[in-house]
Order: sequence, then structure tokens, then C-alpha cells
Amino acid sequence: VQRPLPCDDCNGTGSRTPEDIQECPDCYGSGKITHSQGFMTLTTTCSKCGGKGRIIFHFCEKCNGRGRVAQLNSIKIQIPRGVDHGDKLRVRGEGEIASGGTGDLHIKICLEKDPDLERRGYDIHSVVEIDMADAALGKVMTTKGLTGDVSFVIPPGTQPSEQLRQTGKGVPHRDSEKIGDHIIHARIVVPNKLNEEQIHNLKGYLKASS
Repeated sequence: VQRPLPCDDCNGTGSRTPEDIQECPDCYGSGKITHSQGFMTLTTTCSKCGGKGRIIFHFCEKCNGRGRVAQLNSIKIQIPRGVDHGDKLRVRGEGEIASGGTGDLHIKICLEKDPDLERRGYDIHSVVEIDMADAALGKVMTTKGLTGDVSFVIPPGTQPSEQLRQTGKGVPHRDSEKIGDHIIHARIVVPNKLNEEQIHNLKGYLKASS
């Protein structure tokens, strides 16, 4: 995070040396100027010192009198479980330093897309290609999951676009102990090239089922 921090050359004073900070000669250190107009007395902010009551005669060369220098700092933050795209985190005390204290750092979460997994709420969705024979007979397969490989069972007679739900394999809820599911969408693959034996067996199946 890049943010203004007190200048380490002048300790945030903005002056080259402590002696370069002197009392404003116009307001005598009060930061205000009093004007008398007849029976009325008006008090205004001193224009020479801007109401600070002091003047810097020689500015710090590093910060040019600002008292702060933009610095790049690395900080550790805790990402809570279950955060989603667009969520915002607030880190107290890691913002800019002002007269009233140190502000907070606001972080917007942006999730990178995964080529194989899609998040919908707290559920994870993926598509798995299944051979038509495995869809008919059933099989145990493995696919990419959120934290590693996920094994799942293809029931015999699985139909195209059927959803196979893996309970508790999704995204943890941010404010509870619940965990979403991993929903696998079956995509039945029909071979476009068959050898003579495969063609013979398929014809035999069609003849037997007719």
C-alpha cells in the first residue's frame, strides 16, 4: 500500500531544523488576527500562517514542508473465508495519518476466474465430459475441485446435462459453519469414430433393445 507517512528526515514537522519553525510575526502564535471597526471587533484566521500560529522559514528538502512522504509499505491482512467478488474489507489503523489520528484501509476483493470452476453464491459448478458407455453403465471418476481432486460416482443411466451434487465440497459461508456444494454437470460425449468391433457391438445392442 502506498500512503503518506511522517517524513523521517524532519519527524513530520516539515522544517529543515527545529530552529526553522518560528512564531508567526503577524498573529504572534495565536493563528488569529483581530480587527477593530468602530464598536465592532472581528477575528479572522491569520493569512500568513494559515491559522497554525507558526511559520517554517526553511522547508525540509525531502518532504518540501509537507511533513509527510508517500511510501510503499507491505502489510499483512487476513482474508476471511467465503469472501466473494466485490466484497470489501476494512483494516483499522492502516490508512492515512491525519490530525485526528490514523484512518482505515478499505480493500475491495476481486476474484480471479478459474478456467474449470464457476462460483455461484456458495456453490461451485463444473462440467465433466463422460463417455456414453460410462454414462450407461456407471463409473467412479475424479475431477478438479475447490481445494483438490473430487471423486464422484456416475450412476448407471446418467442422462445428458444431469447434475451430480457433491455435498459440502463448495465454498464455506462467511458468517457461519455452512459449506456450499460442488455441482458437476454431466456432458455425455458421443464418439465420432468407431472401429468394426464397436460398430458390431452397438448394432447388437440396438437389435436387442428394439
